[in-house]
Parts: sequence; C-alpha cells; structure tokens
Amino acid sequence: MKSIKATEIDKQIVFDIESQVEEGDYKQALASVREAESIKGDVLISSAHFLAVKARVLNLMGDYSSALDSAGEAFRLARNDADNDLVAKIQTEAAKANLAKGKTEIAQREYRDVIAAYRRSGNTNGIIDTLNRLAQISFINGDFSGAENLLNEALDYAQQNGLSERVAKLTGNLGQIASMMGKFDLAVNHITKSISKNSELNAFPNLCRAYLSLAFAEMRLGNYDSSRKSMHKAGSLIEKHNLTREYGIYHEYLAELEYCLGSFDKALDEIEITLEHAYKLSSASALISQGERLKAEILVQLGKEQEAMSSARKAIEVAEEIGEKLEEGAAKRVLAEIYAQRKDIQKAREHIYNSIELVKESGARYDLARAYISAYMIHSGNVGESRYYLQLARELYTAMNLEFNLIRSVPQDEDSGGSYDVSTPDGKIISIVTSNRRMRAIMRAVESVKDSDIPILIGGETGTGKDQLAKYIHYSSKRRSSHFVSVNCAAIPHELAESELFGHVKGAFTNAVGNKDGLIAAADGGTLFLNEIGELTPAIQAKLLGVLENKKITRIGDLNPRNVDFRLICATNRDLEEEVRNGTFRQDLYFRIAVMTFELPPLAQRGDDILALITHFLREYGFEVSPERDFASKELRASLRKYDWPGNIRELRNEINLLALSYPGNTTRVIGELAEKLSNEANQTKVDRNAGLAEQISAFERNRILEALAQADYVIRQAAVILKMPEATLRSKIKKHNIILA
Repeated sequence: MKSIKATEIDKQIVFDIESQVEEGDYKQALASVREAESIKGDVLISSAHFLAVKARVLNLMGDYSSALDSAGEAFRLARNDADNDLVAKIQTEAAKANLAKGKTEIAQREYRDVIAAYRRSGNTNGIIDTLNRLAQISFINGDFSGAENLLNEALDYAQQNGLSERVAKLTGNLGQIASMMGKFDLAVNHITKSISKNSELNAFPNLCRAYLSLAFAEMRLGNYDSSRKSMHKAGSLIEKHNLTREYGIYHEYLAELEYCLGSFDKALDEIEITLEHAYKLSSASALISQGERLKAEILVQLGKEQEAMSSARKAIEVAEEIGEKLEEGAAKRVLAEIYAQRKDIQKAREHIYNSIELVKESGARYDLARAYISAYMIHSGNVGESRYYLQLARELYTAMNLEFNLIRSVPQDEDSGGSYDVSTPDGKIISIVTSNRRMRAIMRAVESVKDSDIPILIGGETGTGKDQLAKYIHYSSKRRSSHFVSVNCAAIPHELAESELFGHVKGAFTNAVGNKDGLIAAADGGTLFLNEIGELTPAIQAKLLGVLENKKITRIGDLNPRNVDFRLICATNRDLEEEVRNGTFRQDLYFRIAVMTFELPPLAQRGDDILALITHFLREYGFEVSPERDFASKELRASLRKYDWPGNIRELRNEINLLALSYPGNTTRVIGELAEKLSNEANQTKVDRNAGLAEQISAFERNRILEALAQADYVIRQAAVILKMPEATLRSKIKKHNIILA
C-alpha cells in the first residue's frame, strides 16, 4: 500500500522534531515524539515521514531495536512511493540501527540501496553522507584503504559543491583512518583542519568526534598531556550536547590513556564504563570488541590472567561476529601474551602468528608493530627469531616516523635523546636538549604539526622553555623565512594592550599622533607567539577571537579590516581549563588556541637532562666539557639532581652564566661551585622541625614566596598569580620577610 501523505499537522510535527535534532537537543526531540504519539497517534502511526524521524531520534538516543522497528514500518508504508529521498532516509535509519547492533553485512547492503535512491533523486548531500557511512563499515571491517577511498570520493563531492560542514566531517574521518594506518603526521593534519572548520561552523557532534580522533593520534605519538586535554574538550561537548555514541568512545580512550600511563586501576574503571554503556546499546558492536580487548590488556597488567583470557575470548567472539578483523587480531595478540606468561609457548606462538596475519590484512601498521613486539617477547628463547621480529617492529616504527625508544618493553638504543637543533635564517641555532621521555614525545608531535597552521598552546611552569619551543616550531616550519613575533602579554599594560596588538590610526585616541601597525600585523606571513596569554583582558580575548575566526584585523579607529595570515602559538603557566570553568577565560577562545597542546615538565622531573643542559650551556660559553670526566663523581651528580630548580631551565642558565663569567674556561671549578651553591640553597630552604609552629609557618611562607619569584623571573605580578594572592598582599609579605629584589 502507498503511504498516507503527511497532513499539515504531521508536517509541522516532523519539522519541529527535526529542528530539535539539528540543534543537538535529542532528549527534547524524543519527548516531542512521545508527546505527538499521545496526542495524534492514530494519524501518525500511518505517516512514513513521522516514523522515519522517530527512527532517527531513537537511533540518536541509542534505542536501536525500537529504531529498527520504526524504520521497518516506515519502509512498509513508503516502499511504493515515488519519494526517493524519503525511502533513502528510512533505509538509512535501518542501516544505522543494524550497524549499531553489529549486523554489518545487512547495513552495508542497505547503504548501497540508499546511494542508489539518492542518485535517482540527485541528492548530493545524501550520497556524501552514505559514502561516509559505508566508509565506517569498511573501517570496522579493517579495510582501511577501502574506507579511505570511499571518504575521498565523498570529499570530492563535498568540495565540488562547497559543502563546508561535510568537508570538515570527512576530513576528520580521514584523519582517523590515517591514525589506524600509522600515518600520524597526515592524521594530525587532517584532524586539526576538521577541528578548525567544525569550530567555525559550531558543528558540535562532529567537533567532539574530531577531538576524540586527535586524542587517539596524540596517544600514539606519546603526547599524553595533550591527549588528555583533547579528551577533556570532547568530554565537555558530550556532556553539553548529550552525545550518546561518543560517550562510550570517550571512556574507551580515557581507559587507553590511563593504560599507557601505567594507571591500570583507573584504566579498568574507565573501560568498565565503556562496556556497561556498549552492552546497553547492543549485544555485539565494535565498541564491545575493542572494550573487551582493552580490558583484557589491563587485566594482564593487574595479574588477573584468567579474567583477561575471558575478556580476550569475548572480544574475539564479537569481532568475528561483526567481521572486525583488526580487533580479532589484536585480541589474539593479547591471548598469545597470556599463554606466554603461562609458559605455554606453543599456544602463544599459534595465536601470535594468527594475530600477525589478521592485522596485516588491515594495513594497520601500529597494531602490526605491536604484534611483532609481542612475537619478539614470545620468541625470547630463540635469538634468531626474536631479533627478526624486533627488526620488523623497528622498521615499522621508522616508517611511521615514531621513536622506537619510547617503547618500554624493548631494548633501548644507546642514543635515546640528545639535542634537537634548527637554525634561523641568520645562522643562530635553536636547541632543545633532552633525553626525557615526555620531552621526546613532545618533539615527536612537533614534527607532525610544524608545517601546519594549527594553533598550539604550550603549558608548563615559568622557565621550562616555552619560548624556546615556540621558536623551534617556527624555525623548523615552512614559515621560517618570515617573522617570529614574540609578545609577553604580562608585560603590556592593560590600557595599552589593544593598541600594541591591533594597532591604531592617527587620531584614534589622544596620543595617537600617527598610524601604527600592531604586533599581530607584524606577524603576517610568520608566527605570532603570545606568551602568558592568560593575562589578556576579556575584551582583548574577544577581539583576538574575531581575528582568528575571520583572518582579518582592524586597527583602532580604522573602518577597513585587513587580511592577516599568521600561525598562532600561545603559552601559559596558568591552568586555562580551570579559568574557563571560573569564567575568567573565554571557552571559545580556549578551544581555538588549544587545538594542539604541549605541557612541558619542570626541570626537577627531567633527570639526566640537568647534566646535559649544564654541558650544553657551558659549551655555548666556549667551555670544553667531557661528561665522562666532569660528571664522574656520583656525589656531584646527586647534588646537581637533588635541587628542585624552582626557576627551571631559566634558573639553570642564569646560574651557569654567572659562574662562567666568574671562572672563565675553568669547567671543573664552575661545576663544583654550582653543585656547592645548590646544595647550600637546598639546605637553606628546609624548615627547622624543632622550631615553634609560628616560626615554621613563617619560614615556609618565605621559601614559597622565593620559589614563586624565581618561577616568575622576579615579576611580582606574575608571582602573585602563581601564589593565587593579590599583588598588594604579596608586596606586603615581601617587605615583611626582608626579601630583596635585584
């Protein structure tokens, strides 16, 4: 039978519900569906249009069985209708529900029927969206090349038709595919473009997915601090817009992050949330297979082998059911590791061989490298085979442009760090000296984003090298021949900030005696580095956001905006996420400047970097240094390391500078004097436990103020921010404790 044509009433009802869906208010959309059924149920039950939108809402709310029932009834009503778009929409909702329930083959057939219907009606948007969904199925099946081809076909349609929102979504999905294929440089480039465009469009569900994809890529690069920040952004969007599907992925990625950081109990808690959510939605899905496999890996680390084996087998069962070969292979790798721990080497080898073959089919290089590392460990009794698999893993890491030395379970190369150097156009060398894991992971991520135009936020205590890293990024990028404009936002008086940054025209205000281009315009073609961006007033934050959104700048008093092209790097020692929550920093600006974040660790957490930095600074001053000779004494090394370096690298450089001037050319004397001075200062900052409580509190307060002043390079306003007290109060306490400022 033909569907009953929608009356004016149900047309309005459908329109209202679809509007609520487009606004992301899915709960209200479901409430509207229920209300409409209670009032006009006798009419709406025969409306294919209403049943189609009902299926859409139910899918969005995760009620896939009900969505499938509603779509089935809608299709029965509309299948003989000439409205190809309506038929396609109904089949789309049926395919979505089947896919969520793990019935990938049925979903794939339905989506191909959808494309045929959209081609008949000439619906370009429908074709694009369906190609994207077919790519999702190829992704689940581990056919990443197939998924990439489908997405590129969809992207061509979107670009030819100027469909910005779909371009942003597809670009993000291409980034996710690139991550799975181990092409992390390409992944970050795709995803950050998607984030930028989705932010402009306020496309919040797609923006959330892009942040989750970025978090995943950053985890693979070892940039865990930035990965966590990306997940926090996704989490806030999930909570605000009630994004059901993304909720499970969010907790899965949090679990993997905690696993990477060695926090296995936290990881287990997060993956349990994922699985509880996933099983509510479906009995078999990619979220379940991935979640059970990750749970198995976590349980192995917690020594719960039997439970781990049960989860790994469940992951394999679900992966086989939905045709997810990559996850099947990954779960068999975990089983192989469990059998190896149980000394059942024959079963371990059977499973790891099977795992390698399954993962190879997908082209997922990162997962294949992990399988090779497991094979290396399983074959530890056979030197030849063990070395063979280790070399295969090394080759894959090299192909992915990742550092093999960041893997804890394999032998480390002797050269596991050193100096990252880049020259400026005038021949000056910008160096980042480190062998620290966190710093090397940051430098790896820098290589992935140096030539893109994505904004970067560098966090960390004062003196950790934020400005040096900003310079390194600029001078290693394609913008290196243009200006690097560094602005210390804390040093600009608030009343002058707008003129300094944006410029002014003659007569714009009392002292505007001529035209002036601001610092932002000076960075045109190059990089603008805004240090201590948290110091900007709300008004300046709003104006900066406008520049970033429109790529145009307007001087004070000028009516004509001018185009400006620069790469933005910001730095702060504040917790901007906390300031966003407190309302002192704009959330929209924070999302715009913190697409990629790097959190620099304090020097006290960088171990042997202290000795390497001393060597580097002394050589800069012309000293001859032999680490083997000059740091041979264990006592000397211990005294240099035990000091907590409140001023970080800046404090170390200043100390070396003073001693180098005092004892020119005498390396032994400089190092010895430095060690003695630091030892004395470390002892002076200790609180006398035998003193009275008031004396102990006073001594602690004085020492904490001294630390904050050192961190703030003796800028009192900045030290007050660190101590979270009014500047006037800090000045009073400095006077009280007889602290003399140089």
